[in-house]
Amino acid sequence: MIRTVPNLDGYDIPLRGDPRLHHEVAWYATVDDRVLGIVVRDRIDNDFGWVVLTRARKPDVALATGVTISPSAYRCVDMETSHPSLAAATAALHQAMRAAGTRRRRDEPAPPQRAARDPPWAARPSPSAAQTHRAAVARSPPAIAAQYHAATAAGAGR
Repeated sequence: MIRTVPNLDGYDIPLRGDPRLHHEVAWYATVDDRVLGIVVRDRIDNDFGWVVLTRARKPDVALATGVTISPSAYRCVDMETSHPSLAAATAALHQAMRAAGTRRRRDEPAPPQRAARDPPWAARPSPSAAQTHRAAVARSPPAIAAQYHAATAAGAGR
């Protein structure tokens, strides 16, 4: 179960993003605090993204900065950008948090192999050119404006 938390100040998160680039909009945690999630608004192009964090079970080093991450600190395990709305980013974040809560961590022993499995990249097929184009058109400013006007017109008729 995922719950809203007022902020993440009580959690050990050693690396936070640059506040000039994004603004943290909403914070979520699983009931056991095993998985945290943050929805952010990109200040550059004004779209939304999310970050999923889980605890590091052993010391780790941040590749970009070289900062040592303590064993109890949270670290990023998944992220995504370019969602057109807060609702879309939140829905995608909750799905990713559920998946992160069921995934095996790097430092946990692997389960016994029962059968050959597909490679990890086969689980998520790459989008076709048409799907990529449709997604880009849906995020373009005229499409966003059209969606906004359609939604406000539908709301005005109530």
